[in-house]
Amino acid sequence: MPAAASFSSGGPGSGTNGGGGGGGGGGRSKIPVGWLTIVLLQSALFVLYYLSQQGSSSESTRSCPVPADTWRALGNDQQQPPQPQQDSGSNGAAPSSDSSGKTWLEEPGWVWRLPVQGRDYPQQWYDCSYVMPAFWPLRSFRLVMENVPGTCDVFTNRPVAKNVCTMMRDKQHFEPEPHVYEVFASVLSDCDRRPAGEQCHTLDIGANAGYMGGYMASMGATVLAVEPQLDLWGTFNKSISVNGWEGRVKALHGYVSVNAEDRGKSMENSKGYRPPGPGGIKQPPLSQAPFYVLEDLMTDAEVVKNWTLAKVDTDSIDGPILRSMIEMLRAGRVNIETIVTEFSKGEPDIVWTFQQELGYDVYRLDIHDDRRFFDQYGHDVYSNFGPIGLRGGLDERFFQRAIRHIFYIKPEKDLEVWKHGLVAPFRAHLTNGAFTQFLITKVDLTEPRWEHPQALLNPSPERQRSGYQPPSQD
Repeated sequence: MPAAASFSSGGPGSGTNGGGGGGGGGGRSKIPVGWLTIVLLQSALFVLYYLSQQGSSSESTRSCPVPADTWRALGNDQQQPPQPQQDSGSNGAAPSSDSSGKTWLEEPGWVWRLPVQGRDYPQQWYDCSYVMPAFWPLRSFRLVMENVPGTCDVFTNRPVAKNVCTMMRDKQHFEPEPHVYEVFASVLSDCDRRPAGEQCHTLDIGANAGYMGGYMASMGATVLAVEPQLDLWGTFNKSISVNGWEGRVKALHGYVSVNAEDRGKSMENSKGYRPPGPGGIKQPPLSQAPFYVLEDLMTDAEVVKNWTLAKVDTDSIDGPILRSMIEMLRAGRVNIETIVTEFSKGEPDIVWTFQQELGYDVYRLDIHDDRRFFDQYGHDVYSNFGPIGLRGGLDERFFQRAIRHIFYIKPEKDLEVWKHGLVAPFRAHLTNGAFTQFLITKVDLTEPRWEHPQALLNPSPERQRSGYQPPSQD
């Protein structure tokens, strides 16, 4: 269930003694003036609250309005969505606008100012949001995931009690992908402590409803997100307002292109990924989505732009996007510290170039590699930390910062041996033999660890059997 504002009006304490009458007065008790004042005040507050609720739609039917710019993007001639008809006695709110002039439609019902916001926004947006849970050190935030409260209708075809929204809220869904948010936790953990001028700047290509971009923002990073599915882009914009991220998070509706000739063009969008779950998978509405050229998004004519993290997940042109990033890096137009990407097409030379030419460490995330799985206690429930028969070019890494398990791709010089490490062996049929998710980073995830001196002076049998030799300190 989405969290909504709740109100309560307390009554007089049932254990309060009114002061029983003793002798005269016919046995009648006298009611103290102070107690009577409290009762009248509580009654007045209850009446005011009751009146404030008249005309508000019930939570099951009240809808979350569409932003005006989304309305115009749908091809409507009117500059603003139509005003709802107000019932008699309704507390309808007129459209409000912030300092940028952006206007939203607000349906009948109360609009509350939340302290984190510093300004008004429709209560219904809050009603349509869910708390995305914290994954240490990532912080929780609110994510709008429906148009009618309690339905999860952005993702599902029919309302069911347990749905994608409640499952994500309760940490019962695969999304957000743990392999990816572990990377965020590992490279963005200091974003809110960096000095002015050294902020974390992140790029989210294929933002969906904003659950990954939201975790980036929760760590204090600035976020530039691009999503072609119109309704998901609209809900992400609502989430930006609900969390008070204006000025730090920007979501664009459209496709990313690597071709300069696509500037000013658009393309029809009628499909896209939705997290699966009970109630069926909602199909995106038909819409026109403009193109944004990657170089325009990532570069600046005046300065070299520094990107802390770029997430690339388009389910289509990840390869061309990475090639374009390589050219911008070669030209010295950008610095990109970390890239996490899902390869939809197998192009080993791209990963090879990042590692062998540009000096990045390359890892394969262990999604679609079912030889190990770590539960909430850190147990390898599939292989119990036993050998799994690694092919050439790979080295297993455990608990690197917040990453529980990852495959390090060694910088082999033999391309044929090297590319064996790129393919997840057990789910290649799901990706048509294509490669899977990669972490490409300049961040050194390793940190030296030294044994206690007593482990050397009085070694345990386990240490003796291991034959372990500590690294040289020369």
